[in-house]
Amino acid sequence: MATAQDGNSNINTGKIDVDIWDFIPKLKKSFHFILYFALGFAFLGGIIAFGRMKTYRAELVLSPELGASKEGSLSSIADMVGLSFDFGSNSEAVNVMIYPDVVASKSFLMGLINIPVRTLESTDTVSLRTFYKNKEGGWLDGLQRGMGEILASFKKKKNIGGLGEKESNTESFILISDKEDAFIGMLKNSISVDVDDKTGLIIVASTTPDPYVSAILTDTVGKRLQSYITQYRTTKAKLDYDYFDKMSDEAEIKYKNSLNAYADNVDSNMQAVLQRVKGKQEKLEADVALAAQVYTQLKQKKELAKAKIQEVKPAFVVIDPVSVPLRATGIGRLFTILLSFIMGGILASMWILVGREIWERLKRGDG
Repeated sequence: MATAQDGNSNINTGKIDVDIWDFIPKLKKSFHFILYFALGFAFLGGIIAFGRMKTYRAELVLSPELGASKEGSLSSIADMVGLSFDFGSNSEAVNVMIYPDVVASKSFLMGLINIPVRTLESTDTVSLRTFYKNKEGGWLDGLQRGMGEILASFKKKKNIGGLGEKESNTESFILISDKEDAFIGMLKNSISVDVDDKTGLIIVASTTPDPYVSAILTDTVGKRLQSYITQYRTTKAKLDYDYFDKMSDEAEIKYKNSLNAYADNVDSNMQAVLQRVKGKQEKLEADVALAAQVYTQLKQKKELAKAKIQEVKPAFVVIDPVSVPLRATGIGRLFTILLSFIMGGILASMWILVGREIWERLKRGDG
């Protein structure tokens, strides 16, 4: 009677008493099954581990110095000389969050196809395209590449032959072949640019099958990204400088012409006392003063625009320079095999303890 009450109590409280020692005989009985299953998983893990070539990751950490207070000095100078010159820092500041999109663009990646690289085995330099062409990957990499080519062959391609021949001077589009597009896609997956939201640090990284190639590619991407951003930041200032340079030259010519016209009029009418002659001289004198004022202001704006080019140039500080990676990425082949063996043993044990019983119930229709 007491035993029934205890059973009812366990049912009412929803507790299930499980003795872990009851599992040991089941596991011992199926030891060989668990061992063979784990070895099978280890074998599959080894196939995957040795079927892919090793890759190496190199990193570069940059800090962009984009001080917003720089424009204040030029604005003060402009105020001192009585000029109203809007430097508009907000309109010119580039958002660091677009850096990954810049590097991922086709135009940026196409510039990396033929950069010279060297490998760990040889000091001879080859193009990046040639390196990947001659690099022998694992059989899984070859299988993946072959499947991709087969799937691509089934896709309907548009004939774009001759595109751009009539407008050879335009730069509004890029014409690339299928092989180049595939290579650019692979290169895009090999390069990453991350921006830390809190610190603003830029982390440039490249992953390739060779440590030296990874280091060279990362260094090249970092330098070209800096060059791109510098050009982006200074384009507006350079356009302003070119504009004021042209306007100041035109104003100088106009000032000299008006000054020569005034001097000629004065020299030719030195003895004249007619009011009409004096009125013309006064008009020419006013033209000279106006032309001089315009020329002086444009000259000052030209000098300010010239100084602005240097002011808006971003200064990139290298926090962590590129180094040749010493170890391959990933968890390692031996560790992959060991992890696969453990995972296989766990799955086999779960099948013995739980899965097989559930499967038998489903076969009997017990639910």
